[in-house]
Amino acid sequence: MGNLVSKLRKPRKIVVLGLQNSGKSTIIQLLKHKYMSAKKFPLSPTKGLLVSAINIQNKAYVLWEVGGYREIQPFYHCYCIGMSGLIYVMDGKDKLVYEESISLLKDIISNTKSENFVVLVLIHKISQEKEYENIKLELTEILKNKVHNIFYTNVELEDSVVNAFEWMVDKIK
Repeated sequence: MGNLVSKLRKPRKIVVLGLQNSGKSTIIQLLKHKYMSAKKFPLSPTKGLLVSAINIQNKAYVLWEVGGYREIQPFYHCYCIGMSGLIYVMDGKDKLVYEESISLLKDIISNTKSENFVVLVLIHKISQEKEYENIKLELTEILKNKVHNIFYTNVELEDSVVNAFEWMVDKIK
């Protein structure tokens, strides 16, 4: 009976946001490949919204990936309505956009009406963590009132993305 009830539950909504070319589509593709045996394919920048479904631990999740174009960013908070989790992706290679990316995350957190959601920040495309400690401290301050975690990820190390996502799935109630 418990299995039947869990199968009937509404899928949990996870919104995936970040600046353009931060790696959002790549991360989702990797997760779909891992959990759904989906084939990998060439990616192009997301224009608008892409919705994907993933099942993990007998629970359904719907990933809403919103393009990172500046024209869409002022409307990010609209996509966040009713979400259980937010995955925010930062490009760890592009140091020129750190401040812009952090500012965007602040805006998302302050303008989102939903209260109870888990935040997963992925500092993506890196292999060395040491130089990112200052950013991690700043992000921790922004997210101090949210259940959150910050992971360093790299698609060559698929487990880095998988471990981060599994942390989030474990925290979403």
